[in-house]
Amino acid sequence: MRLRHPLREGTGYRFVTTTVTLRGVTDLPLRPVAFMDAGAARIMNLGGIANAAAVQPAAGVPAARVQRALFGRAGVGTVEPAAQITADIRRELDRVLGLLVIVQGAVLVLTLLIAFNSAGITLDERRREHATMFAFGVPVAVALALAVVESLLIGTAGTVAGILAGRVPAAAPLLLVRRLRRMDVPATLRVVE
Repeated sequence: MRLRHPLREGTGYRFVTTTVTLRGVTDLPLRPVAFMDAGAARIMNLGGIANAAAVQPAAGVPAARVQRALFGRAGVGTVEPAAQITADIRRELDRVLGLLVIVQGAVLVLTLLIAFNSAGITLDERRREHATMFAFGVPVAVALALAVVESLLIGTAGTVAGILAGRVPAAAPLLLVRRLRRMDVPATLRVVE
């Protein structure tokens, strides 16, 4: 198989094509990921290169001092505390969650607008019934309370129906128990031989 890959040249890279032997295929959903034996690092000129190194400062030495000392060395691309990776991931998650809060707010506003519109349509459709009640002396508060109770009952029935319908799709994995029992575990675990 012909593989197009980066080849390290000094501090940069250029793409080359090399013939390699394909040993296995994985169903990993991330398409750009490929696995190679560490011995194949030579075809990319990566011998002696490390992707990352964990450094623990000696007792009494501040981490910032070690960070400054390592940063200027040849071959070191970046130096950051291990906690920084976690902080970066947390910051990105917070950013995404912030967007989700905006989406939640928009959905809430739309829901309130739909509820208001629906209530207005319902009151318009029942105009004659309300006029009849008012003609017999029923106060506006009672007619309004009836509309609220009716909306509450309809909303509760819709919620219960939604929960019950949601439980049916949630139980879908139960239909796959036969497939799990028949799984060939050694063949599934074997990615590359």
